[in-house]
Amino acid sequence: QGEIYRTHLGPDNSRLARALANLGSVYYDRALGPEAVAVLTEAVDISTRVLGADNTERGWALGNLGSAFTLVGRAEEAATAFRESLGIYQATLGEDHPRTAGAHLRLGRLIYLEGRLAEGMPHAERATAIWQAALPDDHPAIALGLMTMGEMHADRGAAVAAEAALREAYRIRRVALPEDHPDTAERASVLGALLAQHGTPAEAEDLLRAGYASLRRAAGPDDSRTQQAANHLRAFCDAHDCTAASRAALEG
Repeated sequence: QGEIYRTHLGPDNSRLARALANLGSVYYDRALGPEAVAVLTEAVDISTRVLGADNTERGWALGNLGSAFTLVGRAEEAATAFRESLGIYQATLGEDHPRTAGAHLRLGRLIYLEGRLAEGMPHAERATAIWQAALPDDHPAIALGLMTMGEMHADRGAAVAAEAALREAYRIRRVALPEDHPDTAERASVLGALLAQHGTPAEAEDLLRAGYASLRRAAGPDDSRTQQAANHLRAFCDAHDCTAASRAALEG
């Protein structure tokens, strides 16, 4: 497919860079890591030659490339791409732009998943604050930031702050999307897992079962989000006397 773009658009062309970056995003969404890295690397190279190092199109391609690197386990290169993308957006769009917020969140989440919570959390906090100031109250980007913040608060033992962030993220997704949408279902499962640890088992079980069932239907049993939701529900049933409906969901 990339070869078709080259034939029709020519080699060093900003439209080719954009097309390849879009193609890389498709590969990423399909978990085709090596293919995504290859076309996004080319997109970044073309953007650098044609548009310059500090162009926002290059910043966008770099952010996508960083995400692709995470699929293939190249965390150090992902961090480099994310940092450069963030720097471009800060220099060209300003610190308070929603795109800058997205770059903050990508970098902060990567650092957090590498086990450096204290270093990653300020990026997630900054991203969420930018989106809350710049976007409507129920915008899905705010939910994404809040969900990340909730996970981070939970990891540092701040259960009250974690629950507040995760409840608001779940509420926002329910405003914009149906209950059985994968994004809504994932947030239900994550909130349920938190509540299972902090004394509200009945509500936790309802959220865990609904989240898992919806993800299984919408994303399939092999999707990583579905498997994580199954693990959350299974852990709950191992620790509590869960209902027959929850056990049936796991067996189905």
